[in-house]
Amino acid sequence: MNSALEYTGGVPYDLLKPVLERATSEQLYQLEHHNPYLIGDTDALWEFHCKKDFRGQSREEMESWRDLYLVNS
Repeated sequence: MNSALEYTGGVPYDLLKPVLERATSEQLYQLEHHNPYLIGDTDALWEFHCKKDFRGQSREEMESWRDLYLVNS
């Protein structure tokens, strides 16, 4: 993914999902940084990254997969 896709211009998550599913955790984080509206929809993508990179880790009550990933990375 190249940096030209940092700001999405408000493209709906459903249209971006195929691209986001192929993003690395760093790319996903950068896309969310530039497009905070995506954060509400990306928890399943963070779950994938957590289970891949931090096997055996469990979330605290009320902790999102994104939060778990960021705390452990």
